[in-house]
Amino acid sequence: HATMPLNEPTISERRLWTRQDLTGPGANPLAATVGVSCRTAFVHDLSLAGISLLTTQSVPVGTTIPVTISGQQTDQPYRFLVEIVRCQSIDSGLIRLGGRFVDEASVAGARQLLGALALSEPGSPDPQC
Repeated sequence: HATMPLNEPTISERRLWTRQDLTGPGANPLAATVGVSCRTAFVHDLSLAGISLLTTQSVPVGTTIPVTISGQQTDQPYRFLVEIVRCQSIDSGLIRLGGRFVDEASVAGARQLLGALALSEPGSPDPQC
């Protein structure tokens, strides 16, 4: 069986911030537009480090794309610059994209959005992750 190199961190070791699941029972979907072609996606989860999206179109890992979140649940549009770090096919033809924020403006936008949605204390890392 294959072993992971000692210097390669596991995914759980890289996560410093709590991911807020936005798909729970009774939750209103939070829509996003993805990329320059403005594909529609739904936000699966969000943290100060990145975002997970559900969509029907794949995006190559390593691609940096703009993501905009706006709608009834937000008081303003929130814009992020996201590097895709995971693209995984899941049930029913959906694709889950995992991305990390690549600039401080995106991190600040995530902090504002989490605060506006009253989901977490945006300044506190999760000691479990």
